[in-house]
Amino acid sequence: MVTGDGAFGFNGMEFDTAVRHGLNIVALLGNDSAWGIDRQIQLGLYGRAVATDLLQTRYDLMAEGLGGYGEFVERPEELKPAIERALASAKPALLNIAVERAISPRAEAAIGRRKAAAPN
Repeated sequence: MVTGDGAFGFNGMEFDTAVRHGLNIVALLGNDSAWGIDRQIQLGLYGRAVATDLLQTRYDLMAEGLGGYGEFVERPEELKPAIERALASAKPALLNIAVERAISPRAEAAIGRRKAAAPN
């Protein structure tokens, strides 16, 4: 599974379900400490972001606390071995991967549509 930190906030407790049912999934969580697309749209349209910054939360520790495997990945070269350890854990696993903030193509398109529709 691939998710972001904002989206994971809606369903992260399902790691409890995965542990209870022995569902050995591996989640790759891209963590940029933001509600990414909303933040980028706000910046693109209004020049500032409001209430879209998140903390650098250790979701990996949450997964461990629920009985799964968790690991915090900070550098690209750490990713492959972390995935291998997650797969070998035989538990529901979450890799909390620190990523840079970057604008998505969806945000760029939304900003472009809104600006094009704005009256001159």
